Amino acid sequence: MKFLSYLRDRWKVLLLLVLCLGAFTGVLLLYRVETEALGYGLMVAGIAILIGFCIDFTRYRHRFDNLTQAKAKVPYELDLPAPSSHQEREYQQLVRALFEQYRALDNRSQQTKRDTQDYYSLWVHQIKVPISAMDLLLQTHPGPDTPALQGELFKIRRYVEMVLSYLRLESSTTDYLIRRYDLDEIIKQGVRKFASLFILSQVKLEFLPTNLRVLTDEKWLGFALEQLLSNGVKYTKPGGTVKIYAKPEQILVVEDTGIGIAPEDLPRIWDKGFTGLNGRMEQKSTGLGLYLCKRVLTNLGHSIQIFSQPGKGTRVEVDLKQKELWVE
Repeated sequence: MKFLSYLRDRWKVLLLLVLCLGAFTGVLLLYRVETEALGYGLMVAGIAILIGFCIDFTRYRHRFDNLTQAKAKVPYELDLPAPSSHQEREYQQLVRALFEQYRALDNRSQQTKRDTQDYYSLWVHQIKVPISAMDLLLQTHPGPDTPALQGELFKIRRYVEMVLSYLRLESSTTDYLIRRYDLDEIIKQGVRKFASLFILSQVKLEFLPTNLRVLTDEKWLGFALEQLLSNGVKYTKPGGTVKIYAKPEQILVVEDTGIGIAPEDLPRIWDKGFTGLNGRMEQKSTGLGLYLCKRVLTNLGHSIQIFSQPGKGTRVEVDLKQKELWVE
């Protein structure tokens, strides 16, 4: 491959040498130079040209290898081989200037990202104080609207947790603890957390034990499941049902009898910020829940599919099989 690349880069020089040798031979033939002398001359010239090309190809291959190694180090550092011509030196200066601009932009971008994460981390920490205060007031001063207010307070907590999870996902130090977990225990934790919301929304929850142990991260799989439960109760009318069960081959199913998803919205439900027709009509969607759910499950080596019919409900299937994670 390198030799073919070399020939493509040097074909003009090769053609020029062939033409020169042809012209040299033609002139000598016109002067009736002896064939033996002509042959010796061409042989010497051919050997000299061959040696020159061998040396040039060796240098070419060495420079090619250096460039390949330098390319592998980008964008961390730029280690270009020494230029062999003035033109190449100018090109390298241009590349270095562009590389420095890239590093400056990347540094500014990373700093902006860190500042944003620090700001929202502080916001999440501070917002927990008034949330706890409101919760305490509702407990110590109950009234006729207390259940409804507690439901709204629960939603606020969920949105705060979503912001915190989003920040953790954007961080390069996301903590994953991969091992075998009891899937039913993870489901029960999410169900307990959403129990009050199901009661307030008058939505029935049916949970069939799965009896499965899955290779995953307990916290992050629980987060993804909570997003699915949140959507299920959010878009299911009073008197409806949310079911949790397992299919063969370690497939977890969360199914509801809610309003469903429009067919034209299904291809885009995983996009960040996409609310769809239901989100615009109900004004309940943030456009982040399913995006974060998909991203978390992908990071865990799981896959997710959604099947839905407007007016009939939605079925979410999470394939918990994976082969790329390690067991601690």
